[in-house]
Amino acid sequence: MDIVQYFGTYNSLVENMQIALKLWVDAKEDFYYITGIQIDDMPKAKAEAKRRGLDSLMENIETLGEKYINLKLSCEDERKRCKRDIDKLESKLYRLIIEYAFLDMDKDKKILNTLKTYHNMDISYGYFRNSKSKAIKEFETLISTSL
Repeated sequence: MDIVQYFGTYNSLVENMQIALKLWVDAKEDFYYITGIQIDDMPKAKAEAKRRGLDSLMENIETLGEKYINLKLSCEDERKRCKRDIDKLESKLYRLIIEYAFLDMDKDKKILNTLKTYHNMDISYGYFRNSKSKAIKEFETLISTSL
């Protein structure tokens, strides 16, 4: 198994979570544009909603919110599972590179900046690229032997 396949489930969950969040936020904004009322300010009592004729809209928004929360929890669980495998790498630099590149989906320049700013690791771009390649190979070896 290669590293892209390994993180495929996580990436899919993140993408679905982001879509669910967008749908939920859009539905809340639509509700505001229709009613002039923030959904978060609405009373939770169903009688009030029915009087206003907004119960189906509110149910849809609640369903979208629940879907987002469930996907977020699944995403967090998958991230923890991946992080446990990443933590099996011996090199701290390799662990950080894999985490930032594949869990946080950061670009190389941002990872370099993060390493320098938060981990006091000032390395050149060439050294980083070489280390990233080695980290990927080591991680692929680790996951292929553990599966």
